[in-house]
Amino acid sequence: MPQRYFDPAEMALRGRIGGHATAAKHSPLAYTGAARGVFRSSFLVGHGCSLCRPVAIPETLPEPERRRRADALRRLHYARLAHASANARRTRRTKKAAPAIETPGTAMPEVVRDASAAPTG
Repeated sequence: MPQRYFDPAEMALRGRIGGHATAAKHSPLAYTGAARGVFRSSFLVGHGCSLCRPVAIPETLPEPERRRRADALRRLHYARLAHASANARRTRRTKKAAPAIETPGTAMPEVVRDASAAPTG
């Protein structure tokens, strides 16, 4: 069987079309509810990602206090994501806007102009 080439742009477009078709037929709450529930419960058992240190919420606490702390951890997680995103954008912006820095010994040679070619006036 010959190998088929899939254009990434076309595949992204097909995926977007499929996503819109699914959203038009079903409630997003229905097909993402289980994933959102698992994500939220991950904060109850002590969420840990590359930005967050693992924090364990003691099971001995009353349920309302555990949920309050889990919600606070979730908000902390999103605040850290926003901070990391802002830092990344700032870094990209400063790299684009930074002028080229000459290292010693690599300066551009001076341009010597012919005096006879200078405009008179």
